[in-house]
Amino acid sequence: MKKILLLAICFGSVLFASAQFTEQGQKVLSANFDFQNSSNNSSVLPQNKNDATGFALGLSVGKFVKKNVLSTFSFSYGNTVSKEISPTNSKNNNVNNYGIAYGRAYYKEIAKKLYFGIGGTIGATYAHTRYTESATTDMSKSESYNINLSISPGISYQLTDRFLISLAANSSFLGINYAYNKTKYIQGNQTVSTGTSNAFSFNGGFHGSLLGNFGFGFSYLLKRK
Repeated sequence: MKKILLLAICFGSVLFASAQFTEQGQKVLSANFDFQNSSNNSSVLPQNKNDATGFALGLSVGKFVKKNVLSTFSFSYGNTVSKEISPTNSKNNNVNNYGIAYGRAYYKEIAKKLYFGIGGTIGATYAHTRYTESATTDMSKSESYNINLSISPGISYQLTDRFLISLAANSSFLGINYAYNKTKYIQGNQTVSTGTSNAFSFNGGFHGSLLGNFGFGFSYLLKRK
């Protein structure tokens, strides 16, 4: 989730419009929500438990620059908390994400009121991570910055003249990403060491279950003057 998950929200928002509302100048407001929760016990140490919860929210404003082509600006926030719990220790990892992105999508009606679209985004995210353990006062704090170019698909269905729902990709189908990370290791109130890293990465295709790669969203088409 802490990846581009938040950038793909932008793309998701561009796929929601009926052909009768795609004239140049039509404005669109969109929102996207994704929630994940998991809990399991270790197969090796049954007394140990791993929990993870997370959510992402995205809002975007868009405008048809020409028929069937919608451009959007998006803003997003996400949080993921994972815990590894044992009888003697509890490890906690808390991640907050903030993102902005610009996207453009092209779409086509494939059935009555059902639309398929594909589009690209360019965006940036900032993430702050805090790692602690109950058995010690030691902790680590890290900041990461990402710049991402991605291409993703999605589908939407028109419920009314103004409202549409969608399944939008929460991870890019094709993407290039640059990431920079800085981590501080703290003992007591003192920073004992600092580490940095940066990397380029490329991803192609979805991973895991198909539905796990998509999030739910909706859009509202503003009335034209």
